Amino acid sequence: MMVDTILVSLVGSGAISWLYYANRLQQLPLGVVGAAIGVALLPILSRQLKSAQNDEAKKTQDKAVEFGIMLSVPAAAAMIVLAEPVVNILFQHGKFGVFQTLMTSRAVMAYALGLPLYVMVKALAPNFFARLDTKTPVKYSAVVLLANLLFSVILMQFFGHIGIAFATTLAAFVSLGLYIRGLKKRGFWIFSSVLKIRILKIFLCSIVMGFFLQAQLWGLSLIFGDWLKFSFVVKAGILGVISAAALAVLTIMFKITGIIDVFSYLKNFYYQRRKK
Repeated sequence: MMVDTILVSLVGSGAISWLYYANRLQQLPLGVVGAAIGVALLPILSRQLKSAQNDEAKKTQDKAVEFGIMLSVPAAAAMIVLAEPVVNILFQHGKFGVFQTLMTSRAVMAYALGLPLYVMVKALAPNFFARLDTKTPVKYSAVVLLANLLFSVILMQFFGHIGIAFATTLAAFVSLGLYIRGLKKRGFWIFSSVLKIRILKIFLCSIVMGFFLQAQLWGLSLIFGDWLKFSFVVKAGILGVISAAALAVLTIMFKITGIIDVFSYLKNFYYQRRKK
């Protein structure tokens, strides 16, 4: 973010704010999902590796990656489709007008593409820390920082602040590639065929949810025209309704594809709480 802020100051007036607000929206799911997974995973992996339970450690790593993908890919899809409505509702007040909303929402889309990648990195990094290897992640971070700087300098010449945001996504590809290669090379972990299939299913479910969200936005435009001109309460309520509907579609798709039966999970959780 420091590199992005320094470079975007060269783009033009307002670009710093556009990138800052877009980055705040990206940091919400990244902090809630990615950071939580990393914190929860480290002690579990450390205990399993210390007890020489290597197979269990690999299964735990698989679950962490799957869980991160299951939460971050739908979030990224929703951020891409709903970028403009969300920015409009949250920030379009006072001097923050339609143009500022458009510029910020484009940066949100560019950041959102890299969200699942950064969440996966958060899930893979504890595998090194649990083995008391802190040097390797630092080396990877240095490479990613340089890659981010290089991509930003190149892309900002053509796409301005959007290029800087997309450079962060490209740097995420570099980071994830380094972690996957490093873990595989050391024999610590590899993508299993089962995990690959489940990830593909999650992407399919997220695409269906994304198209459903877009269809709702088209329907709103046909019925109400520019519904973002409504009052804050009305358009926030509309956004809440269409988001809830999309979440319902996602949970149904998860159940159909066998990823997770959310309804049964909540039911079991409720009964367990009642027993306690």
